[in-house]
Amino acid sequence: MSFSKFVFQTGQALLEILMPGDCPGCGEPVEGGPFRRVCELCAGNIDWICRPFCDRCGLPSTGADMVSRHCPNCRDLQPSFGKGRALFLSTGVGRSFIHDVKYHGDRSLLCDLPTLLLHSPEFINHLKNAVLVPVPLHRLRLCQRGYNQSVWIAEAFSACFDIPLRVEQILVRNRNTRTQTRLSREARLTNVKNAFALKPRTRLDKRTRYVVVDDVFTTGSTLDACAGVLLEAGLEQVDVAALGHG
Repeated sequence: MSFSKFVFQTGQALLEILMPGDCPGCGEPVEGGPFRRVCELCAGNIDWICRPFCDRCGLPSTGADMVSRHCPNCRDLQPSFGKGRALFLSTGVGRSFIHDVKYHGDRSLLCDLPTLLLHSPEFINHLKNAVLVPVPLHRLRLCQRGYNQSVWIAEAFSACFDIPLRVEQILVRNRNTRTQTRLSREARLTNVKNAFALKPRTRLDKRTRYVVVDDVFTTGSTLDACAGVLLEAGLEQVDVAALGHG
């Protein structure tokens, strides 16, 4: 086991001892089963993403919705990123899982990611051999919240591999944008336009695939804006990934 993976798992174990918490789905204590923070019943109710899905963003779609294997949203957005994938739909238990990590700072839930990832070999392959780039928070939002959930998620993804993936915080959010939650697709695009930039003196490995990581993929506007910055900096391939697809 690598040192970084040991540190991550040790930190998660301490969190479980100090803040054991209940299942985000039913609110009951977790007793037995393959998960530490999600009960087996609720884990079975997670809406895992599997084929058929959009080849661009990974959203499950019926054949009738697809044109050239792309969903309507991607046909409208025309994203700059290559491919996007999410582990599960942001509904029910999955939505509660993301909500507790993002808004309640319950990082210990991420200790279940190695087991959750077993439900999606395609998602694991999507992350392999990539550099993970968390979506940044503006410094004011980071100060208010005290953490960036996208950094936590990227680090948790990294620790799921025998040789942990590199996590590089190389983007900055130079505008304190409004929350995207209640904005329309068009308003989201405007809200994040020119909101991100590459950190000064950042060196990119143009031979490497980079994957931008966020908590949830909704319209893809935030992830696409981040990917666009990296592509403009000279990278040839930038993909995106999220815990949930909403």
